[in-house]
Amino acid sequence: MDDAQLPDVLTFLSQTAPFSELPETALIDLCNHLHIRYLARQQPSDLLQQSQLHWLRSGTIQLKNQSEIIDHIDTGGCFGASLPGHQQGSHLEVLQDALVYSFDQQAITELANDHTLVSDFLQQSGKRYLALAKPKATPSLQASIKALIKRELVAIKPDTTIAQAAKRMTLERVSALAVMRDGRLFGMLTDRDLRSRVLAEERSPDTRVDDVMTHPVHTIEHTASAIDALLTMSAQQIHHLPVTEDNQIVGLISSTDLLALAHANPLYLVGEIARQNSPKEIEQCCQQLPDLIETMLRQGMRSDRISQLISLVADIACRRLLVLTEATLGPPPQAYAWLCFGSQARQDMSASSDQDNGLLLAEPPLPEHQDYFQQLAEQVCQSLDLCGFVTCPGDIMASNPAYRLSRLEWLSKFKHWQQSGDPKALLNASIFFDFRAVIDPHGLAEQLHAELRQLCQKDQIFLALLARNAVAQKPPIGLFGRLILERDGKGTKGIELKKRALAPLVEISRVYGLAAGTEQADVASRLQAAQQAGSLSTTDSNNLIECWQFLLGLRLSLNQQQQTLLKPQQLTDLQRHQLKECFALIEQAQQAVLLKFAGGRS
Repeated sequence: MDDAQLPDVLTFLSQTAPFSELPETALIDLCNHLHIRYLARQQPSDLLQQSQLHWLRSGTIQLKNQSEIIDHIDTGGCFGASLPGHQQGSHLEVLQDALVYSFDQQAITELANDHTLVSDFLQQSGKRYLALAKPKATPSLQASIKALIKRELVAIKPDTTIAQAAKRMTLERVSALAVMRDGRLFGMLTDRDLRSRVLAEERSPDTRVDDVMTHPVHTIEHTASAIDALLTMSAQQIHHLPVTEDNQIVGLISSTDLLALAHANPLYLVGEIARQNSPKEIEQCCQQLPDLIETMLRQGMRSDRISQLISLVADIACRRLLVLTEATLGPPPQAYAWLCFGSQARQDMSASSDQDNGLLLAEPPLPEHQDYFQQLAEQVCQSLDLCGFVTCPGDIMASNPAYRLSRLEWLSKFKHWQQSGDPKALLNASIFFDFRAVIDPHGLAEQLHAELRQLCQKDQIFLALLARNAVAQKPPIGLFGRLILERDGKGTKGIELKKRALAPLVEISRVYGLAAGTEQADVASRLQAAQQAGSLSTTDSNNLIECWQFLLGLRLSLNQQQQTLLKPQQLTDLQRHQLKECFALIEQAQQAVLLKFAGGRS
């Protein structure tokens, strides 16, 4: 290589995966092992027969095995016979005049030994660019929760009296005690148990602890993060969480521990909302959310974690608003659960997500009950709108009487959507089959989930309809791997990421999740359930989850810029390659789900 070419080569490498994160000294040393080749259009080439790795500087080529196209490579793309996944006997076809940078295999191997990023890139076969999408999360949020345990576990026996337990709490200055039997966790006694099950029920101080304790108890592994712990506490509506290691209890963390840790980052907002005493105060707290999303993006937090935290803020705001509204209206005339649908149920909300919710009632409401729940729903939905979770344009909200139903009425609706098969019914299925209870003190949503699981899991006709629906929107990638751009109403060209990539992934995961019988609505849990059920391979499940996380990150960034269309020119070279890999993975997943559940017929 001529020394005069070095600046141009270094510029290219500094913008190309996996070299873009390496120090300049490493790139200069690598250039000593560079061979530059020019390939004319349709010129035969033996590059795939050489023990080198190649990066395309300009032009377009494709790899073929006989007449089948294996891969399409454009600027910045990597190829070579030594890469994992390379098919023996494949050949290279030059579609446009190409400039190729080739490096000796030994030089690349030594570089990989010194830099994990290069090693990770080279070890991947089908998604080597997505493998580089590893965000650097904020240590305080991602650190193991074992580090948060402040003291040894305070434990009592099941036959301890309430009086003795209360004295122990006071002496140890704790708000929860572990109830142990034969060296194993049997239950938990918290200050809330003492208030609601002892004082409120006027029980005797001599009552045994095992008569009033919380049982069974949710636990968390010591390797989990602070975010994992907070999401678990929120989902189960608890304030204390025993930490396990090798099936043994090693300590206890509380929501106070987490919120103290999170004072300087987004988790703190959750605690602040829960402490407010008026809808106006909650609204003011929620106004901090856009800035906090920006902070999380800047800190490199995983995109799915950011979406989960946005959804958690929506959950906590809704719960607190329900408590305040009930305090104004009086106790509800019958048991109910507040349901959320769509992105909040899947926990993939963004700052621009609207609210989709409904009420699940224990019984068909009497006329006098209707007025109570109408006021409850209207006040909460209006307050959520002021908090930034805007009202649903389609009026899918608890304030609409059509979505305030008893369990049997909801079940009847679900059966109609399942059995009808018309486009509107499928649209409703795509919204309402993603549901989750924000509050459910009487287990009404659990019962509805169980009944729907029985309806859907073995219904091959319904699953086939959902599978066909999942392939209706194709990823915007065309001939030779080119991105297909669309125009919005203002004439702006770009990619509608939600419609053309995220929505198909949601649809695919829904089919697999319903077939696997999981109650979880989020994309990752549904794909993992399918993998555990044997419907998806571990590789396919992991690939789609990584794809989902990358696309969520792009969508969150777009929302922060108040854009709906993704413009390819705004992406780095690496991001463009990652996006194309995502589209290819979605296209493969669409073909697979159609074949598995609909016999390949769309």
